[in-house]
Amino acid sequence: MGVFRRAWLTAAGEVAWRIPGRPQRLLAAFALAERGSMLDMLSAVEHTERRELRKKYFRHALDEARHATLFAARVRALGGVNRAAAALEDSGKLVEGGFVGEQTLFERLGEEEFLSFVYVAEADAVEQFEV
Repeated sequence: MGVFRRAWLTAAGEVAWRIPGRPQRLLAAFALAERGSMLDMLSAVEHTERRELRKKYFRHALDEARHATLFAARVRALGGVNRAAAALEDSGKLVEGGFVGEQTLFERLGEEEFLSFVYVAEADAVEQFEV
């Protein structure tokens, strides 16, 4: 990671995490993103024709589910968001992600682009999490 990116992430993080109520909203968004990623991976399990990747997609889905559970538990521990609001937001994510009425990310991108997307997104997440 470059020095400017690290400085930006550090400065933005210092501000974002200190705003009252913001940590709960950020963690809730992370939980939803992880759940969406889990669903993307399960879709990949279902749609891939590559047997060797099916197991890897499934393991990744389990890992994403664990992350979603951890973030959601932390939100609750911090006195997080209203359950009804979270459910509405979650249902919107299912529609946006293509799991209700549309194509999933895997179907839209195809396997090669899906794998590239996941690789880049995971690398970015690791950078951000380390900062």
